[in-house]
Amino acid sequence: MVKIGNNTDVQEQFIEDSVVYIVSSNIDLKGKTLSIPENSVLKFTGKGSFNNGIVKGENTVVEGLVRVRFSNVQFTGSFNLSSFSYIAFGEYTDDTKLLQAMFDLLFLSRGKCTLWLEKKRIYNVDSDIKCYAHAIYEYNDVKQKKINGNEAIINDLRSRSKMGYKTYDGVFLFSNCHDIKINNLNYQNLNEDYMEICEGGILRYKAGIENQIGYVGSSFILLQNDCSNIDISSDIVGARYGVKSGSYSMFWLCGSYGLKNSKLNIRANRTGYPVAIEVGDSLDIFVHSVTHHRAAYLCGITNSNIEIEAKDIYIAPFHCLLSDTHYSKGDSINPLFKSCSNLNVKFTELGSTIATNGDCYCIGFQTYNNKPFFSRTKKLIWENININVKKAAQSDVVGLFCLSRNYPNNFQEPLGFNDEYRNILVVAEDMFPTNQYCFRVRVNEYGVYDNIHFEVKAPHAAVIYDNCSDYSFDLTKVNVSQIYYSGKVRKKKSSNAKLIQSTLKNFVCL
Repeated sequence: MVKIGNNTDVQEQFIEDSVVYIVSSNIDLKGKTLSIPENSVLKFTGKGSFNNGIVKGENTVVEGLVRVRFSNVQFTGSFNLSSFSYIAFGEYTDDTKLLQAMFDLLFLSRGKCTLWLEKKRIYNVDSDIKCYAHAIYEYNDVKQKKINGNEAIINDLRSRSKMGYKTYDGVFLFSNCHDIKINNLNYQNLNEDYMEICEGGILRYKAGIENQIGYVGSSFILLQNDCSNIDISSDIVGARYGVKSGSYSMFWLCGSYGLKNSKLNIRANRTGYPVAIEVGDSLDIFVHSVTHHRAAYLCGITNSNIEIEAKDIYIAPFHCLLSDTHYSKGDSINPLFKSCSNLNVKFTELGSTIATNGDCYCIGFQTYNNKPFFSRTKKLIWENININVKKAAQSDVVGLFCLSRNYPNNFQEPLGFNDEYRNILVVAEDMFPTNQYCFRVRVNEYGVYDNIHFEVKAPHAAVIYDNCSDYSFDLTKVNVSQIYYSGKVRKKKSSNAKLIQSTLKNFVCL
Protein backbone atom coordinates (compact mmCIF):
# COMPACT_ATOMS: atom_id res chain seq x y z
CA MET A 1 0.00 0.00 0.00
CA VAL A 2 1.08 3.55 -0.73
CA LYS A 3 -0.40 6.51 1.16
CA ILE A 4 -0.74 9.63 -0.97
CA GLY A 5 0.00 13.03 0.61
CA ASN A 6 0.11 16.68 -0.37
CA ASN A 7 3.74 17.26 0.52
CA THR A 8 5.28 16.29 -2.83
CA ASP A 9 4.30 16.23 -6.51
CA VAL A 10 1.24 13.98 -6.71
CA GLN A 11 2.20 12.19 -9.93
CA GLU A 12 5.58 11.17 -8.47
CA GLN A 13 3.75 9.18 -5.79
CA PHE A 14 1.96 7.04 -8.43
CA ILE A 15 4.82 5.04 -9.94
CA GLU A 16 4.12 1.30 -9.55
CA ASP A 17 1.58 -0.94 -11.26
CA SER A 18 -0.82 -3.17 -9.33
CA VAL A 19 -0.55 -1.20 -6.07
CA VAL A 20 -3.20 -0.01 -3.60
CA TYR A 21 -2.97 3.80 -3.41
CA ILE A 22 -4.67 5.27 -0.33
CA VAL A 23 -5.98 8.83 -0.62
CA SER A 24 -6.95 10.21 2.81
CA SER A 25 -6.83 13.96 2.19
CA ASN A 26 -8.19 16.42 -0.37
CA ILE A 27 -5.54 16.66 -3.07
CA ASP A 28 -5.38 19.61 -5.45
CA LEU A 29 -4.23 18.47 -8.91
CA LYS A 30 -3.63 22.10 -9.93
CA GLY A 31 -5.06 21.65 -13.39
CA LYS A 32 -2.80 18.70 -14.28
CA THR A 33 -3.58 15.16 -15.38
CA LEU A 34 -2.92 12.41 -12.84
CA SER A 35 -2.19 9.04 -14.49
CA ILE A 36 -2.87 6.03 -12.29
CA PRO A 37 -0.50 3.07 -12.94
CA GLU A 38 -2.04 0.04 -14.59
CA ASN A 39 -4.23 -2.38 -12.60
CA SER A 40 -3.94 -0.39 -9.39
CA VAL A 41 -6.49 0.31 -6.65
CA LEU A 42 -7.49 3.88 -5.83
CA LYS A 43 -8.83 3.70 -2.27
CA PHE A 44 -10.38 6.77 -0.64
CA THR A 45 -10.53 7.00 3.15
CA GLY A 46 -11.45 9.75 5.60
CA LYS A 47 -11.62 13.05 3.72
CA GLY A 48 -9.75 11.72 0.70
CA SER A 49 -10.65 13.25 -2.67
CA PHE A 50 -9.28 15.04 -5.74
CA ASN A 51 -10.04 18.46 -7.14
CA ASN A 52 -9.06 20.72 -10.05
CA GLY A 53 -7.67 18.31 -12.63
CA ILE A 54 -8.01 15.14 -14.69
CA VAL A 55 -7.70 11.57 -13.37
CA LYS A 56 -6.68 9.00 -15.98
CA GLY A 57 -7.27 5.38 -15.06
CA GLU A 58 -5.72 2.21 -16.47
CA ASN A 59 -8.23 -0.44 -15.41
CA THR A 60 -8.17 1.28 -12.01
CA VAL A 61 -10.25 -0.21 -9.21
CA VAL A 62 -12.01 2.56 -7.25
CA GLU A 63 -13.02 2.00 -3.62
CA GLY A 64 -14.46 4.13 -0.81
CA LEU A 65 -16.50 6.69 -2.76
CA VAL A 66 -19.11 6.98 -0.01
CA ARG A 67 -17.42 9.95 1.72
CA VAL A 68 -15.59 11.43 -1.27
CA ARG A 69 -16.39 14.98 -2.43
CA PHE A 70 -14.79 15.49 -5.83
CA SER A 71 -14.63 19.05 -7.13
CA ASN A 72 -13.83 20.12 -10.69
CA VAL A 73 -12.38 16.71 -11.60
CA GLN A 74 -12.84 14.94 -14.93
CA PHE A 75 -12.15 11.28 -15.66
CA THR A 76 -10.56 9.56 -18.63
CA GLY A 77 -9.08 6.14 -19.38
CA SER A 78 -10.69 3.09 -17.76
CA PHE A 79 -11.92 2.23 -14.27
CA ASN A 80 -13.41 -0.66 -12.36
CA LEU A 81 -16.23 -0.09 -9.87
CA SER A 82 -19.70 -1.56 -9.47
CA SER A 83 -21.72 1.49 -8.37
CA PHE A 84 -21.52 5.04 -7.09
CA SER A 85 -23.82 8.00 -6.49
CA TYR A 86 -24.05 11.75 -6.91
CA ILE A 87 -22.87 12.18 -3.30
CA ALA A 88 -19.23 11.75 -4.34
CA PHE A 89 -19.60 14.78 -6.66
CA GLY A 90 -21.17 17.23 -4.25
CA GLU A 91 -18.82 20.16 -4.73
CA TYR A 92 -19.40 20.99 -8.41
CA THR A 93 -20.94 24.35 -9.34
CA ASP A 94 -21.36 23.68 -13.09
CA ASP A 95 -24.00 21.05 -13.87
CA THR A 96 -22.67 20.33 -17.36
CA LYS A 97 -19.24 19.47 -15.95
CA LEU A 98 -20.80 17.65 -13.02
CA LEU A 99 -22.75 15.29 -15.27
CA GLN A 100 -19.70 14.91 -17.52
CA ALA A 101 -17.64 13.73 -14.55
CA MET A 102 -20.28 11.29 -13.32
CA PHE A 103 -21.14 9.92 -16.76
CA ASP A 104 -17.47 9.54 -17.71
CA LEU A 105 -16.73 7.54 -14.58
CA LEU A 106 -19.79 5.41 -15.25
CA PHE A 107 -19.27 4.72 -18.94
CA LEU A 108 -15.47 4.41 -18.72
CA SER A 109 -15.81 1.69 -16.11
CA ARG A 110 -15.34 -1.95 -17.05
CA GLY A 111 -18.04 -4.48 -16.31
CA LYS A 112 -21.36 -3.68 -14.68
CA CYS A 113 -21.68 -0.27 -13.09
CA THR A 114 -24.61 1.78 -11.76
CA LEU A 115 -24.87 5.53 -11.16
CA TRP A 116 -27.47 6.91 -8.76
CA LEU A 117 -28.54 10.50 -9.41
CA GLU A 118 -29.99 12.86 -6.83
CA LYS A 119 -33.74 12.48 -6.51
CA LYS A 120 -35.74 15.04 -8.53
CA ARG A 121 -32.74 17.31 -9.00
CA ILE A 122 -32.73 19.62 -12.02
CA TYR A 123 -29.39 19.60 -13.87
CA ASN A 124 -28.92 22.66 -16.09
CA VAL A 125 -26.72 21.68 -19.05
CA ASP A 126 -25.45 23.69 -22.01
CA SER A 127 -23.03 23.38 -24.92
CA ASP A 128 -21.70 25.73 -27.60
CA ILE A 129 -20.54 22.93 -29.90
CA LYS A 130 -22.58 22.84 -33.10
CA CYS A 131 -22.32 19.98 -35.58
CA TYR A 132 -24.41 17.27 -37.19
CA ALA A 133 -25.46 14.48 -34.79
CA HIS A 134 -23.46 16.00 -31.94
CA ALA A 135 -24.26 15.30 -28.30
CA ILE A 136 -23.06 16.80 -25.05
CA TYR A 137 -22.14 13.35 -23.72
CA GLU A 138 -20.92 10.80 -26.29
CA TYR A 139 -19.86 7.19 -25.65
CA ASN A 140 -18.74 4.38 -27.94
CA ASP A 141 -18.51 0.61 -27.41
CA VAL A 142 -19.73 0.50 -23.81
CA LYS A 143 -22.01 -2.02 -22.14
CA GLN A 144 -23.57 -3.10 -18.87
CA LYS A 145 -24.20 0.40 -17.52
CA LYS A 146 -27.20 1.77 -15.66
CA ILE A 147 -28.35 5.24 -14.64
CA ASN A 148 -30.95 5.35 -11.87
CA GLY A 149 -32.34 8.79 -12.56
CA ASN A 150 -34.62 8.99 -9.49
CA GLU A 151 -36.85 11.41 -11.46
CA ALA A 152 -33.99 13.86 -11.96
CA ILE A 153 -34.37 16.25 -14.90
CA ILE A 154 -31.78 17.25 -17.46
CA ASN A 155 -32.76 20.82 -18.28
CA ASP A 156 -31.29 21.51 -21.72
CA LEU A 157 -30.41 25.20 -21.94
CA ARG A 158 -29.22 25.06 -25.55
CA SER A 159 -31.14 27.42 -27.79
CA ARG A 160 -32.19 26.63 -31.32
CA SER A 161 -29.57 29.07 -32.61
CA LYS A 162 -26.83 26.97 -31.01
CA MET A 163 -28.01 23.82 -32.72
CA GLY A 164 -28.94 25.05 -36.14
CA TYR A 165 -31.72 23.56 -38.21
CA LYS A 166 -32.43 19.82 -38.19
CA THR A 167 -29.05 18.88 -36.75
CA TYR A 168 -30.36 16.34 -34.21
CA ASP A 169 -28.02 17.56 -31.47
CA GLY A 170 -28.54 15.37 -28.42
CA VAL A 171 -27.75 15.17 -24.76
CA PHE A 172 -26.61 11.53 -25.02
CA LEU A 173 -25.14 9.77 -28.02
CA PHE A 174 -24.41 6.04 -27.80
CA SER A 175 -22.70 4.21 -30.66
CA ASN A 176 -22.29 0.42 -30.71
CA CYS A 177 -23.44 0.25 -27.09
CA HIS A 178 -25.18 -2.66 -25.42
CA ASP A 179 -27.01 -3.38 -22.18
CA ILE A 180 -27.56 0.28 -21.27
CA LYS A 181 -30.35 1.23 -18.86
CA ILE A 182 -31.48 4.82 -18.32
CA ASN A 183 -34.40 4.66 -15.93
CA ASN A 184 -36.48 7.61 -14.73
CA LEU A 185 -34.08 10.24 -16.01
CA ASN A 186 -36.17 12.98 -17.59
CA TYR A 187 -35.48 15.70 -20.15
CA GLN A 188 -36.77 19.18 -20.89
CA ASN A 189 -35.84 22.09 -23.11
CA LEU A 190 -37.71 25.25 -22.12
CA ASN A 191 -35.29 27.82 -23.51
CA GLU A 192 -36.13 31.11 -25.18
CA ASP A 193 -37.13 29.37 -28.39
CA TYR A 194 -40.09 27.88 -26.54
CA MET A 195 -41.00 30.18 -23.71
CA GLU A 196 -41.69 33.83 -22.94
CA ILE A 197 -42.31 35.76 -19.74
CA CYS A 198 -45.72 37.41 -19.66
CA GLU A 199 -47.32 39.99 -17.41
CA GLY A 200 -47.00 39.02 -13.79
CA GLY A 201 -43.87 36.95 -14.46
CA ILE A 202 -45.85 34.00 -15.79
CA LEU A 203 -43.88 31.71 -18.09
CA ARG A 204 -45.77 30.41 -21.12
CA TYR A 205 -45.16 28.91 -24.54
CA LYS A 206 -44.64 31.42 -27.32
CA ALA A 207 -47.50 31.81 -29.75
CA GLY A 208 -47.03 29.75 -32.88
CA ILE A 209 -44.47 27.35 -31.45
CA GLU A 210 -46.83 24.50 -32.30
CA ASN A 211 -45.89 25.05 -35.93
CA GLN A 212 -42.28 24.31 -35.08
CA ILE A 213 -42.92 21.00 -33.35
CA GLY A 214 -40.72 18.45 -35.08
CA TYR A 215 -38.18 21.01 -36.26
CA VAL A 216 -36.45 21.97 -33.04
CA GLY A 217 -32.89 20.68 -32.97
CA SER A 218 -32.54 19.53 -29.37
CA SER A 219 -32.81 15.80 -28.72
CA PHE A 220 -32.44 13.59 -25.66
CA ILE A 221 -30.88 10.26 -26.67
CA LEU A 222 -29.34 9.37 -30.04
CA LEU A 223 -28.43 5.73 -30.77
CA GLN A 224 -26.02 5.20 -33.66
CA ASN A 225 -24.96 2.08 -35.52
CA ASP A 226 -25.74 -1.19 -33.73
CA CYS A 227 -27.17 -0.98 -30.22
CA SER A 228 -28.92 -3.72 -28.25
CA ASN A 229 -30.51 -4.28 -24.85
CA ILE A 230 -31.23 -0.58 -24.44
CA ASP A 231 -33.77 0.10 -21.66
CA ILE A 232 -35.01 3.70 -21.40
CA SER A 233 -37.87 5.11 -19.32
CA SER A 234 -38.16 8.89 -19.39
CA ASP A 235 -40.49 11.87 -19.47
CA ILE A 236 -39.48 14.22 -22.30
CA VAL A 237 -40.61 17.80 -22.88
CA GLY A 238 -39.58 20.01 -25.79
CA ALA A 239 -37.26 18.00 -28.05
CA ARG A 240 -36.92 17.29 -31.74
CA TYR A 241 -36.31 13.63 -30.90
CA GLY A 242 -36.87 11.87 -27.61
CA VAL A 243 -35.11 8.61 -28.47
CA LYS A 244 -33.78 8.22 -32.02
CA SER A 245 -31.99 5.22 -33.46
CA GLY A 246 -30.14 5.67 -36.76
CA SER A 247 -26.86 7.08 -38.01
CA TYR A 248 -28.21 10.45 -39.17
CA SER A 249 -26.55 10.55 -42.54
CA MET A 250 -28.35 12.13 -45.44
CA PHE A 251 -30.31 8.99 -46.24
CA TRP A 252 -30.71 7.56 -42.74
CA LEU A 253 -28.18 4.80 -43.30
CA CYS A 254 -27.60 2.65 -40.25
CA GLY A 255 -25.67 -0.43 -39.25
CA SER A 256 -26.21 -4.14 -39.71
CA TYR A 257 -29.44 -4.24 -37.74
CA GLY A 258 -29.94 -0.97 -35.86
CA LEU A 259 -31.66 -1.29 -32.48
CA LYS A 260 -32.31 -4.77 -31.08
CA ASN A 261 -33.77 -6.42 -27.96
CA SER A 262 -34.67 -3.10 -26.36
CA LYS A 263 -37.39 -1.49 -24.25
CA LEU A 264 -38.55 2.12 -24.53
CA ASN A 265 -41.08 3.64 -22.12
CA ILE A 266 -41.52 7.28 -23.11
CA ARG A 267 -43.96 9.94 -21.98
CA ALA A 268 -43.58 13.08 -24.08
CA ASN A 269 -45.02 16.55 -24.46
CA ARG A 270 -44.25 19.05 -27.22
CA THR A 271 -41.71 16.62 -28.66
CA GLY A 272 -41.30 16.27 -32.41
CA TYR A 273 -40.70 12.52 -32.47
CA PRO A 274 -40.85 10.90 -29.02
CA VAL A 275 -39.59 7.61 -30.55
CA ALA A 276 -37.99 7.24 -33.99
CA ILE A 277 -36.38 3.92 -34.91
CA GLU A 278 -34.74 3.22 -38.26
CA VAL A 279 -34.27 -0.58 -38.39
CA GLY A 280 -35.22 -2.47 -35.24
CA ASP A 281 -35.86 -6.00 -34.06
CA SER A 282 -37.41 -7.45 -30.89
CA LEU A 283 -38.54 -4.15 -29.36
CA ASP A 284 -41.04 -3.38 -26.61
CA ILE A 285 -42.20 0.23 -27.05
CA PHE A 286 -44.68 2.30 -25.07
CA VAL A 287 -45.30 5.94 -25.99
CA HIS A 288 -47.63 8.44 -24.36
CA SER A 289 -47.43 11.70 -26.25
CA VAL A 290 -49.21 15.05 -26.25
CA THR A 291 -48.42 17.64 -28.91
CA HIS A 292 -45.96 16.11 -31.33
CA HIS A 293 -44.99 15.89 -34.97
CA ARG A 294 -45.29 12.09 -34.94
CA ALA A 295 -45.63 10.03 -31.76
CA ALA A 296 -43.75 7.09 -33.26
CA TYR A 297 -41.74 6.78 -36.46
CA LEU A 298 -40.93 3.08 -36.90
CA CYS A 299 -39.00 1.99 -39.98
CA GLY A 300 -38.14 -1.62 -40.74
CA ILE A 301 -39.38 -2.89 -37.37
CA THR A 302 -39.83 -6.62 -36.83
CA ASN A 303 -40.81 -8.98 -34.00
CA SER A 304 -42.00 -6.14 -31.78
CA ASN A 305 -44.83 -5.01 -29.50
CA ILE A 306 -45.86 -1.36 -29.73
CA GLU A 307 -48.37 0.53 -27.60
CA ILE A 308 -49.12 4.20 -28.18
CA GLU A 309 -51.37 6.76 -26.53
CA ALA A 310 -51.35 10.11 -28.29
CA LYS A 311 -53.20 13.32 -29.04
CA ASP A 312 -52.72 16.69 -30.75
CA ILE A 313 -50.63 15.88 -33.80
CA TYR A 314 -48.97 18.77 -35.65
CA ILE A 315 -47.89 18.87 -39.30
CA ALA A 316 -47.50 15.14 -40.01
CA PRO A 317 -50.40 13.08 -41.40
CA PHE A 318 -49.91 10.14 -38.99
CA HIS A 319 -49.61 9.82 -35.24
CA CYS A 320 -47.69 6.59 -35.84
CA LEU A 321 -45.98 5.66 -39.10
CA LEU A 322 -44.96 2.10 -39.94
CA SER A 323 -42.52 2.32 -42.82
CA ASP A 324 -39.90 0.35 -44.63
CA THR A 325 -36.37 1.70 -44.54
CA HIS A 326 -33.10 1.68 -46.39
CA TYR A 327 -29.79 0.98 -44.68
CA SER A 328 -26.29 0.20 -45.79
CA LYS A 329 -23.92 -1.70 -43.48
CA GLY A 330 -21.57 1.11 -44.45
CA ASP A 331 -22.39 0.92 -48.16
CA SER A 332 -24.20 4.07 -49.29
CA ILE A 333 -24.20 2.98 -52.94
CA ASN A 334 -26.05 -0.32 -52.56
CA PRO A 335 -28.33 0.05 -49.55
CA LEU A 336 -30.42 -2.76 -48.12
CA PHE A 337 -34.15 -2.45 -47.50
CA LYS A 338 -36.33 -3.77 -44.73
CA SER A 339 -40.10 -3.71 -44.20
CA CYS A 340 -42.16 -4.03 -41.04
CA SER A 341 -43.36 -7.51 -40.07
CA ASN A 342 -44.38 -9.62 -37.07
CA LEU A 343 -45.81 -6.66 -35.18
CA ASN A 344 -48.50 -6.18 -32.56
CA VAL A 345 -49.56 -2.53 -32.48
CA LYS A 346 -52.09 -1.04 -30.06
CA PHE A 347 -53.04 2.59 -30.53
CA THR A 348 -55.34 4.76 -28.43
CA GLU A 349 -56.25 8.25 -29.67
CA LEU A 350 -56.83 10.54 -26.70
CA GLY A 351 -58.87 13.21 -28.44
CA SER A 352 -56.89 15.48 -30.72
CA THR A 353 -58.23 18.95 -31.47
CA ILE A 354 -55.56 20.25 -33.86
CA ALA A 355 -54.41 18.91 -37.22
CA THR A 356 -52.56 21.15 -39.65
CA ASN A 357 -51.91 18.95 -42.65
CA GLY A 358 -55.27 17.93 -44.02
CA ASP A 359 -56.35 14.37 -43.27
CA CYS A 360 -54.61 12.83 -40.26
CA TYR A 361 -54.77 9.24 -39.05
CA CYS A 362 -53.74 7.32 -35.98
CA ILE A 363 -51.64 4.81 -37.92
CA GLY A 364 -50.29 4.78 -41.45
CA PHE A 365 -48.28 2.48 -43.71
CA GLN A 366 -45.68 3.89 -46.06
CA THR A 367 -43.01 2.56 -48.37
CA TYR A 368 -40.13 4.32 -50.11
CA ASN A 369 -40.03 3.04 -53.65
CA ASN A 370 -38.19 5.49 -55.81
CA LYS A 371 -36.58 8.88 -56.07
CA PRO A 372 -35.62 11.05 -54.30
CA PHE A 373 -34.54 8.09 -52.18
CA PHE A 374 -32.55 5.10 -53.35
CA SER A 375 -34.49 3.06 -55.87
CA ARG A 376 -35.04 -0.58 -55.07
CA THR A 377 -35.89 -3.38 -57.47
CA LYS A 378 -36.68 -6.28 -55.13
CA LYS A 379 -39.97 -6.73 -53.37
CA LEU A 380 -40.44 -6.61 -49.61
CA ILE A 381 -42.78 -8.81 -47.63
CA TRP A 382 -45.03 -7.16 -45.06
CA GLU A 383 -46.63 -9.88 -42.99
CA ASN A 384 -48.14 -10.86 -39.65
CA ILE A 385 -49.08 -7.35 -38.58
CA ASN A 386 -51.88 -6.96 -36.03
CA ILE A 387 -53.16 -3.44 -35.42
CA ASN A 388 -55.74 -2.48 -32.81
CA VAL A 389 -56.68 1.19 -32.96
CA LYS A 390 -59.30 2.95 -30.87
CA LYS A 391 -60.44 6.52 -30.36
CA ALA A 392 -61.01 7.00 -26.63
CA ALA A 393 -62.46 10.51 -27.08
CA GLN A 394 -64.19 12.43 -29.81
CA SER A 395 -61.96 13.87 -32.50
CA ASP A 396 -63.02 15.48 -35.74
CA VAL A 397 -59.47 15.85 -37.04
CA VAL A 398 -57.96 12.37 -36.78
CA GLY A 399 -59.18 9.19 -38.48
CA LEU A 400 -58.41 5.61 -37.52
CA PHE A 401 -55.92 4.25 -40.03
CA CYS A 402 -54.58 4.65 -43.53
CA LEU A 403 -52.78 2.06 -45.63
CA SER A 404 -51.71 4.79 -47.98
CA ARG A 405 -50.05 8.18 -48.20
CA ASN A 406 -51.60 11.62 -48.49
CA TYR A 407 -49.83 12.34 -51.75
CA PRO A 408 -50.09 9.36 -54.09
CA ASN A 409 -48.66 11.07 -57.17
CA ASN A 410 -45.19 11.62 -55.74
CA PHE A 411 -42.27 9.21 -55.92
CA GLN A 412 -42.99 7.75 -52.52
CA GLU A 413 -46.32 6.23 -53.43
CA PRO A 414 -47.18 3.64 -50.79
CA LEU A 415 -48.42 0.16 -51.55
CA GLY A 416 -47.39 0.83 -55.11
CA PHE A 417 -44.62 -1.67 -55.64
CA ASN A 418 -44.53 -5.42 -56.15
CA ASP A 419 -44.39 -5.98 -52.40
CA GLU A 420 -46.37 -8.74 -50.73
CA TYR A 421 -48.82 -8.04 -47.91
CA ARG A 422 -49.81 -11.13 -45.94
CA ASN A 423 -51.86 -11.69 -42.81
CA ILE A 424 -52.68 -8.08 -42.02
CA LEU A 425 -55.33 -7.62 -39.31
CA VAL A 426 -56.75 -4.21 -38.44
CA VAL A 427 -59.34 -3.90 -35.68
CA ALA A 428 -60.52 -0.31 -35.30
CA GLU A 429 -63.18 1.53 -33.32
CA ASP A 430 -64.55 5.07 -33.22
CA MET A 431 -67.88 5.26 -31.40
CA PHE A 432 -68.05 9.07 -31.35
CA PRO A 433 -69.63 11.56 -33.75
CA THR A 434 -66.97 12.67 -36.20
CA ASN A 435 -66.45 14.47 -39.48
CA GLN A 436 -63.20 12.69 -40.17
CA TYR A 437 -62.89 9.89 -42.68
CA CYS A 438 -62.72 6.56 -40.95
CA PHE A 439 -59.94 4.89 -42.91
CA ARG A 440 -58.37 4.75 -46.35
CA VAL A 441 -56.86 1.89 -48.32
CA ARG A 442 -55.13 2.26 -51.66
CA VAL A 443 -53.79 -0.75 -53.52
CA ASN A 444 -52.82 -1.36 -57.15
CA GLU A 445 -51.96 -3.98 -59.72
CA TYR A 446 -48.31 -4.41 -58.67
CA GLY A 447 -48.67 -5.65 -55.13
CA VAL A 448 -49.70 -9.06 -53.83
CA TYR A 449 -52.28 -8.96 -51.02
CA ASP A 450 -53.30 -12.05 -49.11
CA ASN A 451 -55.51 -12.44 -46.05
CA ILE A 452 -56.13 -8.78 -45.33
CA HIS A 453 -58.73 -8.46 -42.57
CA PHE A 454 -60.35 -5.19 -41.50
CA GLU A 455 -62.87 -5.03 -38.67
CA VAL A 456 -64.01 -1.44 -38.19
CA LYS A 457 -66.69 -0.15 -35.83
CA ALA A 458 -67.45 3.49 -36.56
CA PRO A 459 -71.22 4.03 -36.60
CA HIS A 460 -70.98 7.81 -36.96
CA ALA A 461 -68.17 7.95 -39.52
CA ALA A 462 -69.29 9.43 -42.80
CA VAL A 463 -67.34 7.40 -45.35
CA ILE A 464 -64.68 4.91 -46.16
CA TYR A 465 -62.82 7.24 -48.37
CA ASP A 466 -60.24 7.82 -51.05
CA ASN A 467 -59.64 11.48 -51.81
CA CYS A 468 -57.55 11.33 -54.96
CA SER A 469 -59.55 11.59 -58.16
CA ASP A 470 -56.84 9.83 -60.15
CA TYR A 471 -56.94 6.70 -58.02
CA SER A 472 -59.83 4.37 -57.38
CA PHE A 473 -60.69 2.69 -54.10
CA ASP A 474 -60.05 -0.67 -55.73
CA LEU A 475 -59.98 -3.83 -53.63
CA THR A 476 -61.20 -6.18 -56.34
CA LYS A 477 -57.71 -7.65 -56.89
CA VAL A 478 -57.10 -8.22 -53.20
CA ASN A 479 -57.66 -11.49 -51.38
CA VAL A 480 -59.57 -9.89 -48.53
CA SER A 481 -60.81 -12.36 -45.98
CA GLN A 482 -63.33 -9.94 -44.49
CA ILE A 483 -64.10 -6.26 -44.28
CA TYR A 484 -66.50 -5.40 -41.48
CA TYR A 485 -67.63 -1.82 -41.26
CA SER A 486 -70.37 -0.35 -39.08
CA GLY A 487 -71.24 3.04 -40.49
CA LYS A 488 -72.39 4.80 -43.61
CA VAL A 489 -70.72 3.98 -46.90
CA ARG A 490 -70.83 6.80 -49.41
CA LYS A 491 -69.38 7.12 -52.86
CA LYS A 492 -67.08 9.98 -53.74
CA LYS A 493 -67.15 11.62 -57.10
CA SER A 494 -64.28 10.31 -59.13
CA SER A 495 -63.12 9.74 -62.68
CA ASN A 496 -63.52 6.04 -61.95
CA ALA A 497 -66.86 5.90 -60.18
CA LYS A 498 -67.83 2.57 -61.72
CA LEU A 499 -64.80 0.84 -60.22
CA ILE A 500 -65.56 2.36 -56.85
CA GLN A 501 -69.07 0.93 -57.04
CA SER A 502 -67.69 -2.56 -57.65
CA THR A 503 -65.33 -2.14 -54.75
CA LEU A 504 -68.14 -1.54 -52.28
CA LYS A 505 -69.41 -5.05 -52.84
CA ASN A 506 -66.50 -6.29 -50.76
CA PHE A 507 -67.87 -4.70 -47.60
CA VAL A 508 -69.95 -6.47 -45.00
CA CYS A 509 -71.79 -3.70 -43.14
CA LEU A 510 -72.64 -4.36 -39.52
